[in-house]
Amino acid sequence: MSMARPLDELDRQREETAQGELDRQLGETAQGEFDGQLGEAALGEPGRRPDGRPLSAAGRWLREKPVSRSILFAIVSILVLNGVSWIFSLMPPYVAVGYANEIAAILWPLAVLLWFGYGWTLKRGQFFKTLVCGMFWLVIQSYALAGMAWTVMQEPGFRWRSPLLIVLGLLSMFGVGFREEAIFRGIIANAIGCRLGKDRRGVWKSVLLSGLIFGLVHLFNLFHGVNPIAALVQCATASALGMVFTAVYYRGGSLWGLVFLHSLTDIAGMFRSNFTELATDLDDLNQLNPLSLILIPIFLLVLAFLLRKKKMPEIMANLQEPSEYK
Repeated sequence: MSMARPLDELDRQREETAQGELDRQLGETAQGEFDGQLGEAALGEPGRRPDGRPLSAAGRWLREKPVSRSILFAIVSILVLNGVSWIFSLMPPYVAVGYANEIAAILWPLAVLLWFGYGWTLKRGQFFKTLVCGMFWLVIQSYALAGMAWTVMQEPGFRWRSPLLIVLGLLSMFGVGFREEAIFRGIIANAIGCRLGKDRRGVWKSVLLSGLIFGLVHLFNLFHGVNPIAALVQCATASALGMVFTAVYYRGGSLWGLVFLHSLTDIAGMFRSNFTELATDLDDLNQLNPLSLILIPIFLLVLAFLLRKKKMPEIMANLQEPSEYK
């Protein structure tokens, strides 16, 4: 009997050890499967929203091959917007027609944003945090706007446009900011980021690709009479600025914050043509020259700061699509 008790105790310990090892293995397997499913959902599993529900047909189409299809989507979007403007250009040049044109150019990207399943981008993010992330550009453009207004008012023959046309100019600049941010950050940057942004390298790829697509579509201005040098300069600077805007968006998460920064940029850049009778849109665009390229190294430095390693967890969190916004 004295021998049986130690043997029984030994058997019991063996059984407990084996059961504990089995439970640990099962737990690790279940946790690994759960983490894998969670990671795939958060980073954009093709054809699925993070809550497991299927994306819209348009959303699935874009998410399957986000880079090549984002390029196609961007081109089609610009063609549609140009088509809308062309239709309104055939109408009598009344101020009301101008307002209708700008409102239509805002409603169409909004409809597309909802159609592709990215309506949640209008609800989330921190507006003021996004502005803080883009503070360097906010300061530069505020200074540029003040300087432009002061310079323009000293020019011979300076005259403000009528109040209705000034409001139309503001609506136009907001419209440009909204439609370009909705298309290039709200849809394209999210589609590419959710698919590629699984690590630091993927985040950088997403930022660079989104910015390049944004810059390249500005070559369409060649068809509006912009001279080739000005168009190429705009393409290059817009690519770099688009990368910075994407990084700011990934950090702050607020599409409206980017709309504000973008609209401010256009107001400062197109001040003479939108608010005075001194110039046309084409005149303002043709003023771009190679000196503007000096901004590109500055943009790249800002980009490196925004995407530093310490901030990657924050960026990865912002790349998730919250199910509560579906």
